[in-house]
Amino acid sequence: MTLQESGPAYPLPRQAGDGLEFGPDVAARARARFPELYRSAVCERGSFDAILQARRLRRAPLRDPGDWEVSHYLEGLLRASFEAQFGRIENTYWCQRAYGGGLVTDRGFVTSSLRSRDEELMTIEFSVKQLGRDAQRTFAHEVPTAAASGGSTSSDRQLLPEVSATLFSALSRVLDTADVLEDSSIEPAQQRAAVEATRAEWRLARRRALVLIQRQASYEYFVGVMLGTPFAVAVFGCLGLLAATVWSSSISASNFLAATVCGTLGAVVSVTQRMATGRLSVDYTASVRVKRILGAWRPFLGGILAGVLQFAIIGGLLTVQGREPTPASPATFAFYALVGFAGGFSERLATDLLERAGQLIAPVRADGTDTTTDDENDVRPAAIPGRRKK
Repeated sequence: MTLQESGPAYPLPRQAGDGLEFGPDVAARARARFPELYRSAVCERGSFDAILQARRLRRAPLRDPGDWEVSHYLEGLLRASFEAQFGRIENTYWCQRAYGGGLVTDRGFVTSSLRSRDEELMTIEFSVKQLGRDAQRTFAHEVPTAAASGGSTSSDRQLLPEVSATLFSALSRVLDTADVLEDSSIEPAQQRAAVEATRAEWRLARRRALVLIQRQASYEYFVGVMLGTPFAVAVFGCLGLLAATVWSSSISASNFLAATVCGTLGAVVSVTQRMATGRLSVDYTASVRVKRILGAWRPFLGGILAGVLQFAIIGGLLTVQGREPTPASPATFAFYALVGFAGGFSERLATDLLERAGQLIAPVRADGTDTTTDDENDVRPAAIPGRRKK
């Protein structure tokens, strides 16, 4: 459907959301009185703000009585355009006194608009919308396509509707409280109680939504870990083969493989253990592709840290308590496998040990003094001529 700037052509009469039918005269009046809203409607650029503006036309004072039909007509067009972009509108909430409203679609899209004198309500309303966008990005695989919108979703694809329903419940409370604050007949104590109830519900809704979002983000990260593990083992295997053929006099290939491969497995076990206890924190605002790439890098990181720890021990920069096996001992393989697994399992342990090793290789002067002292950088102000010492 295109907008024609010349001639009396208008969109064909269509029904509004409530079943009302309108003719060309209503369309002509809408185009003449509200050209911006009309242009948004017929050019299929419907937004929630435009829907709210069209709905408010029939409630605004000192308006032409004919605007009632124009309001319904424009709202019907804008709703149809909005649903084509974001899915069928499932639930709505409209403020009666404040300027605001909100809705949720069958694709889990939550949006709203609010104008209030209370800054906290405005902040919560914006936070609800932002968390809804994060949920859309996290559960992008659950958003039904146009071809599959009529099918039923399986039990493992019900998280997005649950998050959307939780957020919309908190959003409805925010909009209702905005109406309460605009009603001068309500006592201030009741208004403060309404704000407090809104604050409490938002805390609960945000906590629940973040748990579900973080759970899905952790799953996407774990998928990346599983995809990266065989590649990491293959890379370290190739390095071990290179060590056996080129650096056999300097590096024990078996010990190197024991450390790096076990470090890779230690990283996988670490991620699994943190997921089981709910301590795995992933940046859920990142895309699914980025989370999987970061997850695939984790096994490589575990193997690299394990290899560096092995070199630090061989070089004598780190000493391990207990009886350290000699290179010819049969326990050497198990020793470096354990060290590698510990380094891959705990990044903090590996980094602490490497920092300790770094302190042992600080450069020194020829006279044996440490260059990290601040004596040569101790600059004293020169004496100013004519000033006495106090």
